Amino acid sequence: MPSPSTTNLPLYKVTPIGVQVLALGTAQPHTEYLRVVGESICTLGFNVHLGRYLRLNANQIRYFADTPLCPAAAPSEHTTATA
Repeated sequence: MPSPSTTNLPLYKVTPIGVQVLALGTAQPHTEYLRVVGESICTLGFNVHLGRYLRLNANQIRYFADTPLCPAAAPSEHTTATA
């Protein structure tokens, strides 16, 4: 069975008031939740990595601390989902 190159994930839309509330603080990522979601995406045939980033300016980020989540397999030509 060929693996997909795109997938859709359910999400919750934030209201305009919710955007304002979220802007009041800084939230840290829930790493374990991201790991579970990433591992679930692995089962769909994607190659998933978690990493960190540092915003350099409005148009650039530096990506680092790359951690693969999927079991080692043959190289894939499919889209990589990064969280």
